[in-house]
Amino acid sequence: MKKILLSLAVTSLLACPVFAGEAHKHAGSKEAASVTALQGEVLDMNCYMEHAGSGAKHAKCAKSCAVGGAALGLLKADGSAVLLLENHDKSKGFAKVRELAAEQVKLTGKLVTRGGMQAFIVDDVEKAGK
Repeated sequence: MKKILLSLAVTSLLACPVFAGEAHKHAGSKEAASVTALQGEVLDMNCYMEHAGSGAKHAKCAKSCAVGGAALGLLKADGSAVLLLENHDKSKGFAKVRELAAEQVKLTGKLVTRGGMQAFIVDDVEKAGK
């Protein structure tokens, strides 16, 4: 009886990491994220992180940096920022985001978190009303 219980205990302990790994693998995947919408100002992340560059006074620089290939982000109304990423299957949406740096936009796509970092994979974009 002790051997059976010991065998069950060992099997359970060995199986837990396998199932936990499967759950973790799918939890952060694009398939697990649902399509959602976000609204805010398109940021060039270089200037935003270096010297809080945002808003109308920073628009010319932001547009130049965005077109030049700077990483992009979105400054939401609550003051938080999220990194913006291109959806490889729908790259036109992200290309439009580059043209709208420093402007208020509404994005559709998928919000994902990996390694503590939050990002939004852009499917499409439209200018938002103020």
